[in-house]
Amino acid sequence: MTIAFTALLYLEIMGKPTLRAQPGSVMTRGMQLTISCEGTSSAQEYYLYKEGSPDPWRRQSPLEHGNKAEFFFPSFHPNEAGRYRCYYRTHTGWSERSDFLDLMVTGFYRKPSLSARPSPVVRFGKNVTLECISQLGYDGFSLTKEEQQKISWTLDSQYIYSKNNVRALFSVGPLTSGHRRTFRCYGYYLDKPQVWSEPSDPLELLVSVCVVGVPIWTGHTKPSYFCFDQLWIFIIILICRNRCFFDEETQKCLRPPANHKTCQKPQ
Repeated sequence: MTIAFTALLYLEIMGKPTLRAQPGSVMTRGMQLTISCEGTSSAQEYYLYKEGSPDPWRRQSPLEHGNKAEFFFPSFHPNEAGRYRCYYRTHTGWSERSDFLDLMVTGFYRKPSLSARPSPVVRFGKNVTLECISQLGYDGFSLTKEEQQKISWTLDSQYIYSKNNVRALFSVGPLTSGHRRTFRCYGYYLDKPQVWSEPSDPLELLVSVCVVGVPIWTGHTKPSYFCFDQLWIFIIILICRNRCFFDEETQKCLRPPANHKTCQKPQ
């Protein structure tokens, strides 16, 4: 019993802490940032390590309940961007170090352009290619998905000789969610990879749902696709005449006659 209790106590003390950033890890310069390091209630002091800086970079006493400390940045700047880890000390020793947390600061250099190829309207279950492009010689680009906690991807840039531009092509998908997805991209240089440009204008992707059917008003006998924005699919199920007939040959969406109210499935 004593051996088991001692082993559990040792695991609690030496466990790896969790490092988080609020409101997120991609910050506009000058914004307030709080980094939290969560460990165990027996922690006596927490330490924040920044890659390339003296260790520890900062130290902090735990909050009231003891299992977490917060490191506050009243105004986040480029010299504070980088890779972070944290750890803590108890009365018996030191914890493991947390996983790395990359903190980026944006708002420098000219913004790139972001577009969807071939279109920002994407079939349900399909992929789409997002192109981030700039006339500045960025070494790489980062793509972020605009959520409460931004998700980011990075790619090296490719030089386009005919247009004197650099770009990165991001493959996104397969898209299956009915929610709109908004993306932005940034450029950066390898000597300061955590310092990013101004964000591109937002790009919103819409997911369409296609079902097979034969529209009786066209006279076609082969199956064709009916395509709907997934956010409106519940309305279209109830109101058949609001559906969109997608012709694979012309690549156009055609609406049925106003007095047409029936759907016919292929035989």
